[in-house]
Amino acid sequence: GVVYEDSAFGSGGNVEIGDAAAKFGLPIGARVKIAVGDKPEAMKKQVEKLQQAGVDGIAIYMASVAKQELADFLKVARAAGKFTIVGSPLLAGNHVIELAKDSSEGSHAVVDAVFGTEPVSKSFQDKYIAQFKSEPEVSQTFAYDALHLLAKAERSRSQSKLLLSAASHK
Repeated sequence: GVVYEDSAFGSGGNVEIGDAAAKFGLPIGARVKIAVGDKPEAMKKQVEKLQQAGVDGIAIYMASVAKQELADFLKVARAAGKFTIVGSPLLAGNHVIELAKDSSEGSHAVVDAVFGTEPVSKSFQDKYIAQFKSEPEVSQTFAYDALHLLAKAERSRSQSKLLLSAASHK
């Protein structure tokens, strides 16, 4: 089954998950949307829909604005039965884990960074903790990497301008 946020981000993920499942001949079973602001009572109906479709595995695609909703969904899903759950990086975020408590146990997330496993990720983690006095979320590496790439491109562009300028004066 697919659980996705009721947004352009979530809808795009829903399509991508469906396309990938089709390539491997995997049936989706059921798809359910969760909107920012949905309460656990509404999520119980979504979980019932997944159960009625015979779903035992759930792929979750939600953006970082839906931390509370994802945590609530995990609680409802875990209370209803045993699902294998895999999701986007939000599922591994510190806030979701803190909000979901034990309900996040056994879930699997596809993440872009695992802190402390490589010197560059350990450096990022240490600098982040020193400045903000808390552990970084996986999604915060996107902005960090983007700014570093932008700075590198700007330096490269400036160097290219200098080289062109020097060459034109010869």
